[in-house]
This record gives sequence, structure tokens and C-alpha cells, in this order.
Amino acid sequence: PAEIHYKAVLGILQFLSNTIDDGIYYWRRQPRNDLPEGPMLIQHQDNYLMDDNTPLTEQDLYGYVDSDWASDTTHRKSISGIVLMYAGGAVGYRCRYQDVIAHSSTEAEFTAACDAGKMILFFRSVLHDLCYEQQH
Repeated sequence: PAEIHYKAVLGILQFLSNTIDDGIYYWRRQPRNDLPEGPMLIQHQDNYLMDDNTPLTEQDLYGYVDSDWASDTTHRKSISGIVLMYAGGAVGYRCRYQDVIAHSSTEAEFTAACDAGKMILFFRSVLHDLCYEQQH
């Protein structure tokens, strides 16, 4: 290992020590009495961005997808962003350049939606293997 690797490890450890109170909070059906007493952490101020008032239960897998059409002027590829939520927390995400150059914003959105559909099918198969069937 070189000095650059040592500095990278120090950076990772510093990040972990600064974000020790951050995390993903999941729903549960009943309260657990064996957890320590104390206040819950305040949610981040940007949490309202994904609040769409969809009536879902803690057993529903749902996702969000968006694309940015040809914003990179060096190659004009669009960017897809996908996040899948389960039990109140993110269980999968993906952000990457699309493989094709979209001719319109609609084509970029459709490509992103197709990628999201494939990702959802994969997570549904994992949930099926764990005996958590999805009804929707």
C-alpha cells in the first residue's frame, strides 16, 4: 500500500465518524420494547421531495425514476436515476449514463423507466425468494 491508499482509508474513517448518527430507518408492524429509550433523529429537510401521499404499507416495494436529457455536452448521453423503497428505506438505487443517446426527453424518460422496471423485477424476485410476495 502506498501513501495514497493510507490517505483514502483516513478519509473513509473520517466520513464514517462524521456520519455515525445517519442511517436508514425502517417501519415495523409493532413497536419493539427491547430498544433503548431516547428521541428519534430528526429527518432531513429534503424528505418532503418524495412525499407523494401514496397509500402504501410497509410490505410494498415502490420506486422513483427520473432522467436528465442530454445534459452532458461532451457526449450528450442522458442520466438515469432510480431508487427503490421498501419498509420506509432505500433498498436499491442506481444513477448512471444511459447506453444510448436519446433523441428526445421522452425517449430518455422511457429508457430510464425500462431500466427501473428491470430493477423492480429483480427486487421482486428476491422478495419472492424471502417469502414477501408483492400484490401490486
